[in-house]
Amino acid sequence: MPRPTAAPLACRLAALPLVLACASAGPGTPAGPVIVSVEITGAHALSSGEILARLATVPTPCWPWAEKSRFDPARLRSDLLRIRTLYEAHGYFAARVVETAVEPAGRGSVRVRIVVDEGPPSCVTSLAIEGLADLPAATRAALLGKLPLVLGDIFTDRAFRAARAALESRLAGAGYVGSTVTPAARVEPSSHSVAVTYAVVHGPRYRFGAIEVHGEKVVSAARVAAEVRSALAPGAPYRQEDLAEAQRRVFSLGVFSAAHVEHGTPDPGTGTVPVEVRVREAPFHTLRFGAGLGVDVEHQELHAIADYTDRDFLGGLRRLDFDNRFALVWIPSVFAPAFAAAAPAGRSSVALTQPDLFTRGLDLAVQGGVERAVEQGYDYWAFTGRLAIPWRPTRRLTLTATYALGDYLFQNGFNGIDLSPNALLQTSCPTNGAQGSRCLLSYLEQALAWDGRDDPIEPRRGLYFALLLQEGGGPLGGDFTYLKLSPDLRLYIPLGPTTVLALRVQAGELIPYGGVAGPGLPGGPVTERFYAGGIDSVRGYGAMRLSPMARVNTCAVLPCHNPGNSLGVVDVPVGGDELLLGNLEVRQKLSTHWQLAFFVDAGEVNPTAWSADLSPEALAVTPGVGLRITTPVGPIRVDFAYRVTEPIRPVVSSFGLNPPIGPSPPTAAIDTCPYPYFLVPQTGWAAGGNPYARPSTCVSPFLNHFIPSIAIGEAF
Repeated sequence: MPRPTAAPLACRLAALPLVLACASAGPGTPAGPVIVSVEITGAHALSSGEILARLATVPTPCWPWAEKSRFDPARLRSDLLRIRTLYEAHGYFAARVVETAVEPAGRGSVRVRIVVDEGPPSCVTSLAIEGLADLPAATRAALLGKLPLVLGDIFTDRAFRAARAALESRLAGAGYVGSTVTPAARVEPSSHSVAVTYAVVHGPRYRFGAIEVHGEKVVSAARVAAEVRSALAPGAPYRQEDLAEAQRRVFSLGVFSAAHVEHGTPDPGTGTVPVEVRVREAPFHTLRFGAGLGVDVEHQELHAIADYTDRDFLGGLRRLDFDNRFALVWIPSVFAPAFAAAAPAGRSSVALTQPDLFTRGLDLAVQGGVERAVEQGYDYWAFTGRLAIPWRPTRRLTLTATYALGDYLFQNGFNGIDLSPNALLQTSCPTNGAQGSRCLLSYLEQALAWDGRDDPIEPRRGLYFALLLQEGGGPLGGDFTYLKLSPDLRLYIPLGPTTVLALRVQAGELIPYGGVAGPGLPGGPVTERFYAGGIDSVRGYGAMRLSPMARVNTCAVLPCHNPGNSLGVVDVPVGGDELLLGNLEVRQKLSTHWQLAFFVDAGEVNPTAWSADLSPEALAVTPGVGLRITTPVGPIRVDFAYRVTEPIRPVVSSFGLNPPIGPSPPTAAIDTCPYPYFLVPQTGWAAGGNPYARPSTCVSPFLNHFIPSIAIGEAF
């Protein structure tokens, strides 16, 4: 690295042993006195913490069992040179240590004080990149655009090296494989300037040559090579991004645990560079078992999973998935369940995917399944089937056409109350038994997704857009005729090397035709209505709790002072026909595995379409803070959200109440305390003159508005 002459510092170092000898005299230990503190003053461009992190002379940690840090004069002399080298790496070539003192700090211990004069920084006043004159103008512009080091910048060793690496990478990416870049920097201490030169030596522009596949066993080399050729063609100009795309496509076959696509040794004689593909096949048959729990404001469960995957079913890389999930559900809480026993729930599905049906990227997916779901106020059995044709014409664009059919058997979820699901959910499905209904759902769906993110798991930059259309009923049959439209836009902007701004805007409209329960009421099928709240939505609310409600009195006898197995008066989410949702999140990387996030969520769900209200009375706003821990399965996030507003959650119907909507205004949401009673004091079932008992809420108003959550994966 370039550096100016250092004679003045050498003179000061020669006198340093006299000072250190005095400080070391007296009581202490043969190994040297203990360092109790190291103080660095005069540092502004660099923090004292940055400097201390590079030194060997450090203070003894404060905890009692910590190893003692002993003073060593030779080590301090080396540290003074390290300080100068550190400043030079940041462009401060005039920086010097003007004073060093080692002072007694009691029996057998010392304090070290270092005074720094940083001086002015040296800036890049000349930047020349030689050897590119014979390249096309467009190529030169691409090579030179937005380099890490530019004119006027403070010269730093990191930017100096990064610019060289960027030039070499861009040259290789443009097809000039094997090019060399030789950097040079001339420092002028008197003018605090640096002249930088990069000398480029490049050969001919190469083209892709033969494709060589290594490591395949069951999957044929021809199949892998065909996937590579879909991204790059032999004879085409070499581009680094084409190799990356070929690697992504090979890995997306879903049968390899590792896949690497790289260039081989260039052949100057033919002007080609071979493409080397190295793969490692994953097990073609996989069994997966697991267990977990889910905790929400009004829904808690224990669940187990058992999945089977065959990645080459009957050959041809057909994929067969058999997924099963079994659960025990408590509503609203395992600590205070509405009924004595947990309710069983679960789902089982079989899916078969045929890749490349008629052409590459056009697949056929067939799925069938059965599900039992338990919600507050109702439960249902569902028998569903889907036929989907996803098409990926480009790396980022996916178009999917689907036909779906579902047979739903709804049952009353309240014990001892005659309340049919049709009445509770405002549907008009044929009755099925005394307190049940049967709804048939048949619809077409078209989905478009454009994914411009740099990483779908932890994105740092890019844009994602999705649009979903559904047409239900009509000539397709079923009990609902409707049109559903839902766009979703996400944007990721890097604010620095460790900071990302993430934005999401989502909307939805469900427009029913015929069979609407009444004016001001949702009319679409319950399973296709919109709901908000939860870990991936507005995090200040439990799942589905930011939605239109049906208010139900579950008490058999009034006043409801001793509810027993009753929930008292509850609000049941019934969903709405319109959704507005917005999320803003700033993600700050703290270390390799830790990340801090600040977020604001806002949203509303309205009973009918085209009735949006962005006023504070209607829009829920919940800011919060969260932690992210990077793991092999994705980021684990712990979020803490606070409800700063209590919007009106429309109560669209009521049952067993007099007056009909009940004694509480719609703004007084009936939600249970989100914490176990043995951790947080709760109000219990005090009626307070109200004949309708309420579920217990937290004694602390703050905790009633403060909602924690934990999940795997980013919210969006």
